[in-house]
Parts: sequence; C-alpha cells; structure tokens
Amino acid sequence: MNNIKILKLNSLDPTVSLSTDKSSFTYVLNNETIRNRGRCMIEVMSAICQICANSDKSNKVVDNNQSIIVLRCNIDQEGLSTETNGAGNIIATFTDIEAKTSANADQTSPLTFICNQLPTQIKLERMAYTAASPSVLEPANTYTTRELLFSVNLKITFLDN
Repeated sequence: MNNIKILKLNSLDPTVSLSTDKSSFTYVLNNETIRNRGRCMIEVMSAICQICANSDKSNKVVDNNQSIIVLRCNIDQEGLSTETNGAGNIIATFTDIEAKTSANADQTSPLTFICNQLPTQIKLERMAYTAASPSVLEPANTYTTRELLFSVNLKITFLDN
C-alpha cells in the first residue's frame, strides 16, 4: 500500500499560495514523499466549488450568463484532449450552477489518467467558459472580495515502485 497516496488540495488551506484574484492556488509538493516517485495513475476522487459568497446567490465567481465552471491543473496527462486552452488539464466540471451556492463535480466515477512525473508545484485554477466566446476559458474571478472554497481530492498510485 506504500505506493498509494491521497492528496487533498483546498483553496482555503494556509499551506497553499492563493492568487491575487483568488481564482487559483499553488501547492508545493514534497520531493521525497510524492514528487520523485515517477510514473503514477491519478484518480480525481471528488471536487467541490463554492459559486456564491451569499445564500441569496449574489456575489458569484462567474457572470450570470455563464453556466459551467471547470477546475484546471498543471499535472501532465498522457493522451489527448479536445479541451481548449491547452496550458493545463481540466480535471473537474461543474454544470447547472445558476441556482446553486456550491456544486460537486459532475462525475459518476473517478476521472483517471496517467502522469509520467508530478510537477514540483501543483497549480489548480477555477475557470469558466466566456459568454462571448464559449470555447475560451477565463479565470472564474467575477467575485474577488474574499476567498471561496474550491478543492479536489486525488488518489495517486505510483506505478514504478
């Protein structure tokens, strides 16, 4: 079981570096316990995204005419994807967000992919498709007054050990 690690990444955790607009954060990986272990299979077990700051659904992180939020990360994925803005990989999608204050990722089973080596820092970005150009992603940062939760739970199985 030594080859399996659980990594819980959370935007409100004091060990992460939150961006100025509060739409992304960076977590530095410990080289000895995780980073230098080589190829791994990553399973996105769950993800959550807070959409509004208030229960009346005001102060949303996206404009009212945007209905999809995604979490994008910098972990390399083996394979191909038709997702746009290739500088990262979408690991969670949240749909039908108009009437919600928070949402769980739209998945019925874990998203699973192979990574040849984890990066030294994991960057997780909360993104949304623009209203003007629905194929373009932009930071979901309409509301920036305070931090809102977005997180992901990853199961990492190292293959070369």
